[in-house]
Amino acid sequence: MGWRAPEPDEYTLTVEYDSDRRTHTFRLLRGGELLPPMESAPLVGTREQVLSGLNEVMNELARNKPRYDYAQARDWLEGKGAQMFRQLLPKELQQVLWEARHRMARLNIIAPGGQLPWEMLFLMDPDPAPDSTDPGLFLADATVVVRWLYGEGAPALIQRAPAYVVIPANSPPSAQQEQASVAMVCGPPTLVSDLNGLRDLTRNGTFRWLHFASHNITLPGQFGTSYIPFGNSPFSQELMESIPARRYAANRPLVFMNACTTAGAQPLFTETTGWADTFLKRGAAAFVGSLWEVRDQSAAAFAHAFYQALKEGRNLGNALRAARAALDPGDPTYLAYALYGNPRATLQ
Repeated sequence: MGWRAPEPDEYTLTVEYDSDRRTHTFRLLRGGELLPPMESAPLVGTREQVLSGLNEVMNELARNKPRYDYAQARDWLEGKGAQMFRQLLPKELQQVLWEARHRMARLNIIAPGGQLPWEMLFLMDPDPAPDSTDPGLFLADATVVVRWLYGEGAPALIQRAPAYVVIPANSPPSAQQEQASVAMVCGPPTLVSDLNGLRDLTRNGTFRWLHFASHNITLPGQFGTSYIPFGNSPFSQELMESIPARRYAANRPLVFMNACTTAGAQPLFTETTGWADTFLKRGAAAFVGSLWEVRDQSAAAFAHAFYQALKEGRNLGNALRAARAALDPGDPTYLAYALYGNPRATLQ
């Protein structure tokens, strides 16, 4: 399957990082028009250092260590997003996104793993008039933001069964709510509650829908550490590494890992990788995960709104926007989620 033709109100942004120069190069396809490459200023540290520091402060906000109310947290999020917008994007890209903020229907971000949380960029006028009253807005509020990797395009149809829900014994109390949310769309899902059951399922690839209502442990500073705990036994990416590429290509499943930092990436030997890369490179059609820690009840509410929107017939991109809108904008969980896939994909 090849790439679909872009619509006039659809934008596609490719992002490449030069680790020697510590710069990002952006190439924007606006409808059918390809703009010249745009290069950012160099990062003050490595991208891994910047990501680690940003994740740390976002996790602290998710735990509400600053003791902010929702209004204060919203102000902080806008400020951090504005810093990212002004410092990470070249001025010409700032201007293009600002001018398109009310007419972009979708923004596809094509990039390898280890990307920054572009969804929380806070769009502002790069050259405001002294009396400007436009408050700006998050990129995730301005348009449907979706990610994808280089290679084959994402499919436009997703099958809803057979569906499985992963709920280890030590999962959050809200996990049963998420199981019910999945059932609204897929019918009663099969429960996976033990490590061997998940190993077998991911190896045979017989699923079309896989939802995790669990914890995900990421240990900062440790080599490639990210795992789903089953008691004292971790389900980590190493347990999937020997699964052949494209194993899931026949079923093209949707994977929703509703746990902390499941859309993040960790450094390995020569590259950074994460759960999204692990599933997508084996043929998953779509992946939904979080870029930092999420609050349990907020995560369950997000999942419920996402599945409710799919039940009503909305496509993946609009279902994600509906799920964001269901949370308080002062809750950092509402900006935490990233979607990999075709924003126009619907269920069959």
